[in-house]
Amino acid sequence: MNTQQAPAPTALGREPQSRENTRLRGHWLVLARIALLAITVLALVVYIAGTPANVAWFNSLHTDCLDICMTAATVQSLHALGIPITIFAVYWTSVNLLFALTYFGVAALIFWHKPDDWMGLLASFSLVTLGAAFPSVPAALVDVYPAWWDTSP
Repeated sequence: MNTQQAPAPTALGREPQSRENTRLRGHWLVLARIALLAITVLALVVYIAGTPANVAWFNSLHTDCLDICMTAATVQSLHALGIPITIFAVYWTSVNLLFALTYFGVAALIFWHKPDDWMGLLASFSLVTLGAAFPSVPAALVDVYPAWWDTSP
């Protein structure tokens, strides 16, 4: 006897996951956009205010730093190569700003294409904060204004 099993019944009331679940609506969308705008404006203000401080930071000698900075050995190497310290400072400040503007530009491009998608907003937020924290402009501001880094009450 040939018995075939009937296919298992499927739930007709359940729809497959749609891509609409990644969209923000209402007050959550407004809140996410305001937070992204606030972080972006803050990061841009830090870079606009910090660019002259970054150039001055590269023009002064340092003994301990995590990034490219002016040490006695760097000054001697630049002098041996015939490169002025000011050119070195402008070059590294330009490189740092180029990195930050690239991060901000990609964040703006993602926001432009996915303005109500929570993953797009998260990616934009991540790129803006990483672009703001990666280069040495904030470190130069802390060097100029050491009270900003002081964590004691």
